Amino acid sequence: HVRLFARFKVRLDPMFPRLDALLEPVDRLLDVGCGFGVPAAWLMERRPELTVLAAEADEERALVASRALGDRGAVHHMAAPDLPSDLEGVQAALMLDMVHHLDDAALASTLEAVRGALPDGGQLLMRVTVPGDRRRAWERRLEDFNVRLRGQERPRFRTLAQLTALLQGHGFQLQLSAAPPPGRETTCLVSRAVARAQPCSRASTSAPQPWASGPRFCSPGSPPPGSPLPCAAAPPPPPAPPH
Repeated sequence: HVRLFARFKVRLDPMFPRLDALLEPVDRLLDVGCGFGVPAAWLMERRPELTVLAAEADEERALVASRALGDRGAVHHMAAPDLPSDLEGVQAALMLDMVHHLDDAALASTLEAVRGALPDGGQLLMRVTVPGDRRRAWERRLEDFNVRLRGQERPRFRTLAQLTALLQGHGFQLQLSAAPPPGRETTCLVSRAVARAQPCSRASTSAPQPWASGPRFCSPGSPPPGSPLPCAAAPPPPPAPPH
């Protein structure tokens, strides 16, 4: 049944025609909540150089994914926010159709862990269900049924504003929110890992990175990632009190 599922998913899921275009060229990919490994295996077929490090909470799915990815993949049976320890060389990450399984604390911890695994400028590609104007879209009803069938808690669907705030708060800059296909609520989000704040220095030779152009989430008055950090002059001494 897994092969049938994979075949129909690749043919019918509107994510696949755009997945390869959304993910930039990388050699090592982290897949958080990989499921049966269908998207990762699909990408590996198109990218002979790609290797995948994956994590999946369901033991049976993790076993199937491990077989699907073969020698170029390593699948660990673990649940987010836990990630595999061998994260060296990871350049980008996937979080596809899994965010709604996490409460806010677990999602925040997962984003923090993924940010720690990625280099500055590393890409995070997510697919999420963003509730639309309709009261109960069929995708959400179906996911509610699937989650309850597995005995899990009710899914937590978030607005785009909530997701943007979570990304920004944990070191990511949302660059693209791809509009869902007509009649659907699944949205692809493409984000970049923003450079962490560095200690202030009077001189910096680091050049701005190509990905750092354009709008980004920065605190007011802060320099863009990769640019020299200004040093504030020492404040003047307070005036002497009147006699």
